[in-house]
Amino acid sequence: MNNQTFSNVCIRCGKQRVIVDSSKELVGTAMVTSTTSSCPDEECQKIVDQLLLKEKTQRERFQNMKKYPYNANSSSSIATAATAKKN
Repeated sequence: MNNQTFSNVCIRCGKQRVIVDSSKELVGTAMVTSTTSSCPDEECQKIVDQLLLKEKTQRERFQNMKKYPYNANSSSSIATAATAKKN
């Protein structure tokens, strides 16, 4: 196994993050190790969690905009127009 050292610093304060949880899982023929790390400053970690949640929500919103380019107002007006043409 490689003896590599990884630097994992907080994106907000720059402190070295600590490992909170670690798990190993066999995927196919490869052993995958997943680690969860956190800033040692609890207040800083709360702020980082809020920032990451905001970014995740924004990414999901953009993905939904790609899937469904019409919002509720324009799609209902299209449905209304289609219904009017049938009558």
